[in-house]
Amino acid sequence: MEEIQKIVVAGVVYNKGKFLVLKRSNTEDIFPNKWELPSGKVEFGEDPNKALIREIKEETGLIIENFFPLKCTHYIIEKPDKKRHTVQIIYMVNLLRINNIVLAEEHDDYKWITIDDLKELNTFDDMVEILNEASEKLK
Repeated sequence: MEEIQKIVVAGVVYNKGKFLVLKRSNTEDIFPNKWELPSGKVEFGEDPNKALIREIKEETGLIIENFFPLKCTHYIIEKPDKKRHTVQIIYMVNLLRINNIVLAEEHDDYKWITIDDLKELNTFDDMVEILNEASEKLK
């Protein structure tokens, strides 16, 4: 069985009391139709901070300047022929200005939400915990 390790960066993008979440397209192989934070893979040798700036711009069109690491998580996805261990660095991102959101192909919708809105969305189990931690940092 092939074992793969990858690093992913994610941004808790915050503005005016709400957090940005993106809905994965129904054509995505992994987690179709799940709501998630803007995120993406760190390329080999790439600085994770620069990867965050690049990924958020690619996925949303937003330019970020003000961010800091919030927490680190990890998960394993098993398929019949491979096992993938993903380490995710989650950043807190405060927007200085908001442009129009321009989604990449892997997402087909976005929302600005409160933590309470998560109950209505098909999202990941740790999303409430992540947004609660982010809210604490904003106080």
